[in-house]
Amino acid sequence: MKKKIQLRASKFYQNLTPEMKTEICNGCGSKGGISFPNTFYGLDMSEPCKIHDCDYYEGQTWEEKVIADDNFEFNLNQIIDTVEWLDVFDDLRKIRAKEYVFAVRLWGDKAFVAEKNIKPKSVLV
Repeated sequence: MKKKIQLRASKFYQNLTPEMKTEICNGCGSKGGISFPNTFYGLDMSEPCKIHDCDYYEGQTWEEKVIADDNFEFNLNQIIDTVEWLDVFDDLRKIRAKEYVFAVRLWGDKAFVAEKNIKPKSVLV
């Protein structure tokens, strides 16, 4: 018996019209920048990527970026752990999820602050 997939998504995301979702969410990768495959060894991961795009669009603080990245990791793993399709690839999918999460944590700042008035992170010296 299959478990129900329960992803973390804001009310804002849940209430987006299809048109708004198309405008805000581009899938895996940054809008106008590098794009990444929306599938992990045949498993569709576009929904966690769209939720993450929306979280970046909606977020206004660095703490909200951290939460968005944490939710992205949770959602990727939720799908991997729940969907029983070709689960022989689950170990490889987990590695791919870690790579995607590492990428957004390391290089996602520019995408997060796009078109926002957010102060740069303080640098410890």
